[in-house]
Amino acid sequence: MPMELLPQSAANFHCSPGERINEDGTFDMGAVTAMASFRIAKWLPEWMAKTGAKLIVGKVGMTSKDYEDYLVPNGAI
Repeated sequence: MPMELLPQSAANFHCSPGERINEDGTFDMGAVTAMASFRIAKWLPEWMAKTGAKLIVGKVGMTSKDYEDYLVPNGAI
């Protein structure tokens, strides 16, 4: 990962960004919108191990098994 996250900021928001790419290659972030969490769930074990994430925010779609297998063992909600 390109940055260090503080334990106090260990939250993950499943989202799709809406950005504009400028002529100089930089970009402006206009907005984000929640993404269905089932699309991200398979990467949660690695993400949680790397970041210590304890709060996962997104839309619907994660199964009870995802919750039991990924969130509960890591003390996350």
